[in-house]
Amino acid sequence: MYDKKSGSTFTDKMEVNTLDLMKKPDPKTSDPNITKWVEFFNAKTEEELKMVNEMPDVAVKQAAQIVLKVNQDEDLRVRAEQRENAVRAYNSEMLASKQEGMKIGIAKGRAEGRAEGAEAEKIKLAKNALRNGIGVQMVSAITGLTIDEINGIK
Repeated sequence: MYDKKSGSTFTDKMEVNTLDLMKKPDPKTSDPNITKWVEFFNAKTEEELKMVNEMPDVAVKQAAQIVLKVNQDEDLRVRAEQRENAVRAYNSEMLASKQEGMKIGIAKGRAEGRAEGAEAEKIKLAKNALRNGIGVQMVSAITGLTIDEINGIK
């Protein structure tokens, strides 16, 4: 891994490989276990899934059995779909809530920043006015600061 901008290497101890499970690998050059999983993920009919279920690989066989079982039991299939839909809805709601919270937080932060800036500007104006000999009453009228606040600035 390296930084494209600077060209500096982070590490040479890691590499990333990707596998497109929708493409049939070359059985001569590919790992046979990968080929089995590709067949499982590409099974489009119940017959193809049953053929995958006949494979000796235990993990692929278990996965095929689960899919066959879920597809046979209509109630189980519907519940599985409902659960997937509920998880998707929950994730979508969480993302929307997070985005809304960020918008509210940003707006609140900006409002607080403006208020702090306005207050700082009033104090700066009061200091300048006092330095130029303007009376406390007049500075209060100009800035909106209380007389106690202005006396605290002196």
